[in-house]
Amino acid sequence: MKTTLKIAITIAVTILLMAISFEVITRLSTYHDERVTMNVLILSVIGAIGLLTVVATLHESRHQKKVEEYMELIEKENKHPLALFRYCPVCGSSKFVAKQENAKICENCGFNYYINPSAAVAAFIVNNEGELLVGRRAHDPAKGTLDLPGGFVALEETGEEAVKREIKEELNLTVTKAEMIFTIPNRYRWSGMTIPTLDLFYQCEVENLEELKPLDDVVETFFIKLDYIHPEDFGLASIREAVSLYQEGKMILTS
Repeated sequence: MKTTLKIAITIAVTILLMAISFEVITRLSTYHDERVTMNVLILSVIGAIGLLTVVATLHESRHQKKVEEYMELIEKENKHPLALFRYCPVCGSSKFVAKQENAKICENCGFNYYINPSAAVAAFIVNNEGELLVGRRAHDPAKGTLDLPGGFVALEETGEEAVKREIKEELNLTVTKAEMIFTIPNRYRWSGMTIPTLDLFYQCEVENLEELKPLDDVVETFFIKLDYIHPEDFGLASIREAVSLYQEGKMILTS
């Protein structure tokens, strides 16, 4: 029941009880002075009880509001991409709280920390028969599902350098040309943390497909005709969307 409704009912009941008491005492008492004394006493007690009830209701409402705000804050903190960062990395304070969707602030020393998307790359490699090269993921997240070759961009590395390195590490292939065709934001769950990413998708040409050999992070690789591809077989959300766009020919070349 809402606080305002509780207070309104309390006041109404208090007034009703006071009116009934006044009427009963007036009818039963013989002497005027006795009636006045009894009415004052009874009405004072009823009024005091009503007032205490209103005060208690307001206190309960404030307490409940604080509890709800605290639970909302906990839920917000637990869903925050920086949820694992519970202490300020500068002063060690536990007052390291969510400031906005991608940031936390220390209420003790004022330190601000933002988490922005990490860059990742993925490659579309097509053979002479128009078939797309896909792999099967060896590890979580989405272990065992289909994927495009790729990975995270390293420090001091361009997107083109990253896609060439990843394809060499995963497939033993040498990229001769890499052209970015579109980008898609994503969230990557790793080691208990949700990492926001910006995935860069490249159309790649390679030197010699006969050198193809699954190595790092890949169980197997194979080519599949675009018409036979089912995007739902790909475990990562951004890859599913990218494959759908690629099938539909919705490629936005950056050059």
